[in-house]
Amino acid sequence: MLRRIELKILDTVDCGDTISKLATKLDHTKSFLSHAVAELVEKGLVYTERDGR
Repeated sequence: MLRRIELKILDTVDCGDTISKLATKLDHTKSFLSHAVAELVEKGLVYTERDGR
């Protein structure tokens, strides 16, 4: 079962969004969203990639 924040992330995220951009869009901290996105990755619902920095 998905948590409310996970559903919000899936509904809001656009290709290329960063954690910072999601934090702005969803009005949550980067730390909170980072953990939520990591859970979505574990569930196989999203993927992440580093931008080379």
